[in-house]
Amino acid sequence: GEPAETPLVELERGVAAVVLAAVSTFCLLVGLGTWLVEATPPVWLPERNVWIVLNLALGLALVPLWLQLGFRGVSRTA
Repeated sequence: GEPAETPLVELERGVAAVVLAAVSTFCLLVGLGTWLVEATPPVWLPERNVWIVLNLALGLALVPLWLQLGFRGVSRTA
């Protein structure tokens, strides 16, 4: 059989993948939305282009992390 803590580890990994996917999606939506509707950046960062690039870069950088966490151990043969 499998160790007793295996389901808990898989749950924690799944929750982490969901949180990272949510943050990634949020950053991508904010970056694209700011760019498309020409919205103003936050007051603490007056440069609009930096705000857009930071959001898009963070959103894209997180994708491999949550993909790896979410699909680690998934069998491709069903």
